[in-house]
Amino acid sequence: MPVPRKFVAAFRNAIVAYANWRSTGGLEPRVNVDRQNYSIGAVADYVATHDSDMPEEIYAELCTLATPVLQAQHLETPLGKTFKGGGRCLRAMFDELVEHCAKQD
Repeated sequence: MPVPRKFVAAFRNAIVAYANWRSTGGLEPRVNVDRQNYSIGAVADYVATHDSDMPEEIYAELCTLATPVLQAQHLETPLGKTFKGGGRCLRAMFDELVEHCAKQD
C-alpha cells in the first residue's frame, strides 16, 4: 500500500524539522498535516507502517542525517529504501534527540 501523498510531504517536512531542531535546539517542532499538528515521531511511526519505496531524495537526506549506527540498523538493510526503514530510522533519530534534549535540561 503506497503512502498517501500528504504523508510523503509530511515525512519530508518531518526530516527538515528534525534537522533544524537538531542544529538550533529549542522547543520540539510539530509537523502540520491537514491543519493538525503531529510530532516528528508520530509522522515517522505512520510512514513506517508502509513497505513502499521512498523517493531517492528522501533516502539521501536520511543518510546525511543518520549516524553510522542508525544507517546500518535501518537504511543499509533490505527495507532501507522503503518508508518502513526510513520511518524507523527517523523515529530512532527523533528518540535520540529527545533523550539528548532531556539531559540538557
